[in-house]
Amino acid sequence: MKYILDSNVLLEANNRYYGMDFCPAFWDFILDLNKKEKLFLIDKAIQTISNIDESIRTWIKDNGKGFFLKTDEIDVVRINDLTSYIKGMSLQQNVKNDFLHSDSFHLFAYVLSNRDEYILISLENVDPNATKIKLPNLCKDLKLKHKNIYEFLRDEKALFVLGSK
Repeated sequence: MKYILDSNVLLEANNRYYGMDFCPAFWDFILDLNKKEKLFLIDKAIQTISNIDESIRTWIKDNGKGFFLKTDEIDVVRINDLTSYIKGMSLQQNVKNDFLHSDSFHLFAYVLSNRDEYILISLENVDPNATKIKLPNLCKDLKLKHKNIYEFLRDEKALFVLGSK
């Protein structure tokens, strides 16, 4: 199986627990899996990341070749199915509209179109009481594979070891 990362995984990692300045092993791990063609982001994530985090923008510029899957290859039938599903959810209309115009919509549509190939990686967990659309909830509802970042790191046996002093 291959993985697709929600762009928030990289943004939060850099801003909190795996900053490029103090945990470069995380970023090397991400690059290594991409070079092995096991881990990707969607092309729509480029703009979001670039607008939010300059250091990740530079990292992508330096390392991004082959990192991004083209969302123009998403099956139109799947996009229509997903749009109908979202519109039918019992959430506030503005919540549904926001999701339908987000990178997350395209990310999920890509995974839905390639359900046998990819596992979606996000920061979130299933939340039955969510008032917003959460990727893990959609994965559960539509029987797609999802892992949070920590499950992913454990399953891939990530090991970030300090060098000797």
